[in-house]
Amino acid sequence: MTRRVLTAAAALGAFGAASGQAQVERIQLGQSRAGAPIDVYALGPAEADGLGRGRDDRPALLVVAGVQGHHLVGVEVARALVDRLGAEHADLLATRTVYVVPQLNPDGAAWLRGTPAIESGRTDHPHDADRDGRINEDGPDDVNGDGLITRMRVAHPAPGSGLEAAWVIDADEPRLLRPPDDDETPTHALLIEGIDNDGDGLFNEDGPGGRAGGGVDLDMHFPTHWPEHADGAGRFPLDEPEARALVDWMLTRDNIVAVLVFGPGDTLAHTPPTDRFDASGRMPLGIEQGDAALHERVAALYEDTTGITDGPEASRAGSLVTYAYADFAAWSFQTPVWVRPDGAADDARPAADGDEPGTAAPAPGDERAGLLERGVDPMFVELLLATEDERAAMLAEFEALPEDEQAQRAQLLLAQPDDVQRRVMAIVQGNPQAVDSASADGPAGGGTGSKADADERAWLAHADAVGRGFVAWQAVEHPQLGTVEVGGFVPGFRVNPPAEAIGGLVDDQAAFIAGLLGLFAELDVEAPRVEAVGPGLYRLSLRLANRGTLPTLPAIAEKARRIPGIVAAVSVGVDEIVSGSRFARVPTIDGGGHADVEWLIRGQPGRAVEIEIRSPRYGDRVVRVVLE
Repeated sequence: MTRRVLTAAAALGAFGAASGQAQVERIQLGQSRAGAPIDVYALGPAEADGLGRGRDDRPALLVVAGVQGHHLVGVEVARALVDRLGAEHADLLATRTVYVVPQLNPDGAAWLRGTPAIESGRTDHPHDADRDGRINEDGPDDVNGDGLITRMRVAHPAPGSGLEAAWVIDADEPRLLRPPDDDETPTHALLIEGIDNDGDGLFNEDGPGGRAGGGVDLDMHFPTHWPEHADGAGRFPLDEPEARALVDWMLTRDNIVAVLVFGPGDTLAHTPPTDRFDASGRMPLGIEQGDAALHERVAALYEDTTGITDGPEASRAGSLVTYAYADFAAWSFQTPVWVRPDGAADDARPAADGDEPGTAAPAPGDERAGLLERGVDPMFVELLLATEDERAAMLAEFEALPEDEQAQRAQLLLAQPDDVQRRVMAIVQGNPQAVDSASADGPAGGGTGSKADADERAWLAHADAVGRGFVAWQAVEHPQLGTVEVGGFVPGFRVNPPAEAIGGLVDDQAAFIAGLLGLFAELDVEAPRVEAVGPGLYRLSLRLANRGTLPTLPAIAEKARRIPGIVAAVSVGVDEIVSGSRFARVPTIDGGGHADVEWLIRGQPGRAVEIEIRSPRYGDRVVRVVLE
């Protein structure tokens, strides 16, 4: 780990910053698998404050962007925030620290920025998906030569092609495909643009952005609820150097109070479930009940400052935001930074009388009826239509079943339609939006019009409105499949805004971060009180007050047991402690609250007694009092 102190302008030379009004420290955490540096920028005065706290002792917010490399908007906004916060919020940084990791996964970003552009936010980890002893030999190919990897749809694929028709063209919107209804015959195969490079009868199965993914998704790679054996989860947690470097560094910064992740999903507009636990009954699947009200307080601030009221739900299994909360014991949030404008989002809502047909999301009852008509088992219907809290409870009940009953339900799942199997498995693996928005092989959802269908339509409407983002289907000659059509959404379009939107997004996130820092707990140690109760015998009392809004530790900290809370220790000037522990532990203090500690001690009149206050997140200090 290398360290270098430099001005903001020098630190951000590559980013184009020029203000030079703040001092930051750049720390190289490590390197990506391909050798790209991974840096963290520490904002705030290096000098000790009035309480003797240096930059790494003051309460801190950690911002991490680029966990999924294709989320470039998070990277650009995080880079700009380094300069913006330092220049405009010196008052907050005098008593707070902000750490910013602008790009955790630089290799993943390279796929989207490359030629051809590939939408794969995973790391550059060689992968033999087809187990033929070769690595990355059959990734996507730019069949139509437009510099983009989009999709191919193949009408009535020939026997022996290795493809099977599973889709039909939507009659209301011919640019989209959907699963067929029971009375329809599938007509098209849908796959990622490419050829069978290795001649094994499979297309794009082994390479970055291909059908099997290639590489590791860092947001499935952290230890908490790690989805073992899931595609993209990696061999074991923290195997990737990027994730390991971040966690190793985080564990040296006990002053980190909160973690804010810039990623495609959202945990602020969508509050995680409360009081839902894994099979052990201890590890939360969402957040602790004791933290829910404060999470909602932060969510309200988020909505007020950014205007974001909805967004895709964040994956939680193996994600950084889950690890930061459940294991690291910090307040933890994730924001997509940018979402589809409200005008386009309105197209995904139920249509009113007179609206154009085919653009409305189905009512829950309609989707339930459609799934049941297709023969989907009611148990899986309820899981697909449940809220996140309800899903967590259902999965916990499943994990508590005997192994034979679990096996019976697994067999029953195999009898369901393919699209239902994909959706259920995504929910089990903690990543429902992977199929709710678009699967690796095309739009997902039931043929009667699922949420995924509505979301695809809404994105298409947005692409039409802005005049970019969707490549019209074009017939081309494929060297192995004959005539195919190539087209679909532009890589990265559905997670990244146009460049001209970045400035406004920086304004919004800077306002949210400033507001969040203002909610941090503020530990105030009031002057100790001494009362003589007998010859050489004194009652010594001390009040610890929290002048902030958030508690000094979240509720999860008591369970995670990584951070010890606040300790008040009588260290000097005492002959004997008659009553009370030398080390008085205060687990947490609510915002606006206080905690009193008291000792009955023996000591010599006129002697100075020292009390040490130890707090890894709010700084250590010593208070003195004279026995009199």
